[in-house]
Amino acid sequence: MSHEDEQPGCVSEKQNLRSLLFAAKENPDGHISDLRRIHSEFNSYVDLFHLQESLTNFKGYYPKNYDPTVHEKIAERALILSHLAGNYPDSFFGDFPSRIFYLLQHSLQSFPSTLRIKLAEALTLLVDFQVLLP
Repeated sequence: MSHEDEQPGCVSEKQNLRSLLFAAKENPDGHISDLRRIHSEFNSYVDLFHLQESLTNFKGYYPKNYDPTVHEKIAERALILSHLAGNYPDSFFGDFPSRIFYLLQHSLQSFPSTLRIKLAEALTLLVDFQVLLP
C-alpha cells in the first residue's frame, strides 16, 4: 500500500505516534501513561491477530470483520515501544520482547515481509538498548 492509498485517519495516527515518540524521548517521565496505552494497544492487536488467525485456520473460515491493518498496527507499535525501551526500566515492558519473538516464529506466513522486517528491527533495537541480551 503506498502512502497515497492510506486513509486520512491512518496517516494522522502515524503522525501522532511519531510525535509521541519524539516527545517521550525528550520527557520520558511525562509520557508514561502514553507508553502504557501503546503497550496495551500492542497486546490487544496481537491478541486480535491471533483470534483472526485461528478463525481463518478453522476450516478456511474467513471472518467478516477481518482487519488487514492489524499487522501494520502491531509492527508500528512494536517499533515505537522498541525505540523508547532505553528510556524505561526493563520490567515496564513485561513480555513484549517474547511476544515479538513468538510472532516471528509462528506467524511467518501471515505477516507480509515488510512487516516481518519491522518486527526484526524492533528486536534489534531492544538488543541495542540492552533490554534484550543477544
